[in-house]
Amino acid sequence: IINGAEVILFTRPRRFGKTLNMSMLRYFFTQEVDGQSTKELFYHLKVAKTGENVLQHQGKYPVIFLTFKDIKETSFEKAYEKIYKLILKIYGEFSYLQTSSLLLEHQKDFIKRILKRKADQGDLENSLQELTEYLFQHHGVKPIILIDEYDTPIQAGYLKGYYDEAIFFFRNFFGAALKDNRFLFKAVLTGIL
Repeated sequence: IINGAEVILFTRPRRFGKTLNMSMLRYFFTQEVDGQSTKELFYHLKVAKTGENVLQHQGKYPVIFLTFKDIKETSFEKAYEKIYKLILKIYGEFSYLQTSSLLLEHQKDFIKRILKRKADQGDLENSLQELTEYLFQHHGVKPIILIDEYDTPIQAGYLKGYYDEAIFFFRNFFGAALKDNRFLFKAVLTGIL
């Protein structure tokens, strides 16, 4: 992953360990999870013996971790509401950016719009890309995006009759965040499709 492409997609069958591996990546690349340091988690494992080329990346990055596993709604409106809640949770994890002296006022306003649930669909489609930019500006390090089960809401849209709306939203959402995003270090996605 470190030496591979900027955006990596792993497609594997269900029960293959994709989520477990994404969780491991999150703990490896970020400094802390839920207020607890990740620094010593890997010391006695084989990865600690791989050398400085790998270990220099441990705990170095802001990590955006999201999973779409629970977005299996019967309509696009219901799916959109759950997607908004997911983005709201992610922005809540990085709410300290609202007071960052390194962000511009319009960037802080964007964060507030998301957190106050006043963002429109266009804002939500750009929310992941915007967050990478804000994290880079604040930390001076390009962040990592980890997206588990990227395809669950798209598959639900296909099965429940709102595929066109789902694919339109996610084409813009993933495109903005993952395609030519100069603020992104790496992105890893998993799915079954």
